[in-house]
Amino acid sequence: MASQSWTFRPVYSGDLSPAENLWSDLKRRVYAHQPQTMQELEDWIGKEWAATELDFCKRTCLSLPYRLQLVRANKGHKISY
Repeated sequence: MASQSWTFRPVYSGDLSPAENLWSDLKRRVYAHQPQTMQELEDWIGKEWAATELDFCKRTCLSLPYRLQLVRANKGHKISY
């Protein structure tokens, strides 16, 4: 295999972390309610966390091979996903 001039470190790529996708989705849903107090924020986090569909988590995990290809094709740089 030919030597590559760039280093590929998927463990440091947010594009390849299902947890990053989950937190981003949760954050978007919580802030859509525009909480005004810390208590409202905590309440909405709990409600939206409970409403997180397992299918979303499954789809996110199953998309990893595709995203890995995109990141590799982009030489380890951020992708639009």
